[in-house]
Amino acid sequence: MKKTIFLATLCSIALLGCSKTSPLLENHQEFIGEWGNDNSTLIIKKDGEVQYKQHVKTEDKTASSTIKMSAMSDIKAPITQFDAQHFQVGQGSLSQNFSITQAPQQKDGKWQMVLNNQVYHRN
Repeated sequence: MKKTIFLATLCSIALLGCSKTSPLLENHQEFIGEWGNDNSTLIIKKDGEVQYKQHVKTEDKTASSTIKMSAMSDIKAPITQFDAQHFQVGQGSLSQNFSITQAPQQKDGKWQMVLNNQVYHRN
């Protein structure tokens, strides 16, 4: 019986810890959620964990050839810095910096923001 109560208490504490908002997001909760555009998806969880995927395709044509290029980014890391102008995900060479051109706001009844000059809509 004591083991059951202890285990139930431990599970409750773990669940409470998971639902806590990251101190870096306390004053920026409007950023929390799933965002996307044609090339990218960005999931910002309230615990500060971020999942970012980007797939960009480009095509250069000349008179004699066509060159197609593709670049992909896939990051899953915590937010390490956050202020009104930018936020950083991860650290060092394995980080991604997001410049906040426009903070999240409602436009025509839908949430949008602009990061790194790309418009993101909340899914």
